[in-house]
Amino acid sequence: MTRSLGDFLIILGRPVLASFSVFALVVEILFWSTLGWAYGTPLRFGAALGQVVDVGLKGLRLAVLFAIAIGLVIALQIETALGFADLLEPLLAGLGTALTREVTPPLIGILVAARSGTSLTAGLGGMQVNKEIDALEAMGLNPVPLLVVPAAVGMAIAVPILMVFMVGFTVIAVAFYLSVTVGAPFVPVIVQTLEGITEGDMAVGIGKCFVFAVQIAAIGAAAGLATRGSAESIGTNVTRAVVSAITTVLLTNTAITLVFPS
Repeated sequence: MTRSLGDFLIILGRPVLASFSVFALVVEILFWSTLGWAYGTPLRFGAALGQVVDVGLKGLRLAVLFAIAIGLVIALQIETALGFADLLEPLLAGLGTALTREVTPPLIGILVAARSGTSLTAGLGGMQVNKEIDALEAMGLNPVPLLVVPAAVGMAIAVPILMVFMVGFTVIAVAFYLSVTVGAPFVPVIVQTLEGITEGDMAVGIGKCFVFAVQIAAIGAAAGLATRGSAESIGTNVTRAVVSAITTVLLTNTAITLVFPS
């Protein structure tokens, strides 16, 4: 009985401790990215720019593919609704808001978590297994501003940009499908959908993307830095990191929506 209770407390305590380590890393990322220059550790702009290219340009193809697939599905549902009533204008008016606030930010977060978050975990995990992190610390170098902060800053810049592209290509896919199937004018459909997006919608969408990016970087980095033992532990931590990141993105998206409803 005592052993079972102890095992239960260990299982319960691990995610709690992991959450605290991620939160501490988020605070550290925000500190070093904004005030690091005052303590002799300025942001490595070259590394951050490289991360923007890696996350943004290399992730753009998947984002466009996601956008086209989602746009065609949405357009199919709109076509079905038009069979019952003339609802094109009100549907398009709400489509831009829905895409900007609720659809594209979590999808981009999931995409970046699965692609770039896992890459960050694997990279740091490999360095940890090979004792490279220990070597940096032995030289008096903090691995967080050196390795984690540029990745987080790069993600925070690239993810909102990907969201904007994804919204645009989704709207184009919707307009193309409706122009082919029901004869809706291509350009007016795009214009009407984009006109439904307010400044508040953009602020919430970009804000979500920024929060998701920092969370993904912190979760991925925490899992990588916590890697111990053989190379097999890297795969285990990568799996844990991507599951935690995706879950966190979805829960955070719901919380922000409840706080800032449309």
